[in-house]
Amino acid sequence: MAEFGNILYKGGAIRKQYGYYERPVFNSQARAGREINAESSWDIFKTKFNPFLTIDLSQYFPTETELFFTDKDVGWGSRDVNIWIGGKDREINEIDDLTESEAKIFFDFGLTICRNLKKYNGLDHSLSVGFNLSDIGLPGHHNVKRLHAHLRAYNDPYDLEKIEQRKWKDMHWFDRLSFIEPFTQVYFDFISNSLKQISRNIFDDIQMSEGVIDMPVKKGGEADFPATIINLYSSMKSEHQMIEDIFTAREIDPETSRYIPRERNEIEGSLSEFLSGRPYYSDRSQQLLMYLARHIHHASKRPKSRERYITDRAIAF
Repeated sequence: MAEFGNILYKGGAIRKQYGYYERPVFNSQARAGREINAESSWDIFKTKFNPFLTIDLSQYFPTETELFFTDKDVGWGSRDVNIWIGGKDREINEIDDLTESEAKIFFDFGLTICRNLKKYNGLDHSLSVGFNLSDIGLPGHHNVKRLHAHLRAYNDPYDLEKIEQRKWKDMHWFDRLSFIEPFTQVYFDFISNSLKQISRNIFDDIQMSEGVIDMPVKKGGEADFPATIINLYSSMKSEHQMIEDIFTAREIDPETSRYIPRERNEIEGSLSEFLSGRPYYSDRSQQLLMYLARHIHHASKRPKSRERYITDRAIAF
């Protein structure tokens, strides 16, 4: 799934520097492994992350849900914070698990903090929410399935000056993949079509940028944002699952813990039929999906060494 980031708040252009950044570690990742995801108790889960602030949302509307704030285990910058939402009887793992009331207060708190931090320290902040729930545990990626927002300053000079400049040819595969999102066009076409079906479109003209889709909210559209983003996320997830069914029967390779792809001719035939009923996908999007159909590999076992985590196409799947 595409990650939703910077949807409401845009504080200025990001000054891009490409290279290697040794990301700070605030807490031991041992406590954030798969055993946390199997933990059924919200109270124990919360204790594991040692929040520095908890907000009981029942003071705003009838609910047993709460927010809590923690340092991010492995940050993308030196000022990273996670905002978690859930409760004893409310397991919230994805955006469409939220009620409209929960979504509104979840985004309002995060975005208000972004704006106030901008006034306080002059830095631009982003609030990123959403990830591929079925693919957790990758180093440097999400390894806890419960829904959370990632709040950080993205133009912090302290972090920017710590980037070690590297040439493209000197990067490992894992590093290179950090800069590539080849299917942005597919997401863009689907989102553009989905927004046409919404009676009140709250977004200004959306634009496809470098690996991301910019979706600025119109003035006055904030009130309808929670319901809109829940519906959009849900429809994207449904479309993703249908495409996933074309490529795999969800059989797991026990050696790699990755899906086993279907036979190539089966994939190509099913994909052609799928695309014939979806005229909103551009030629570019269709070419990207057909390219994937022709070149998908059985996944190779990943090496244990973090420095050479993804070294060839087969490991990348």
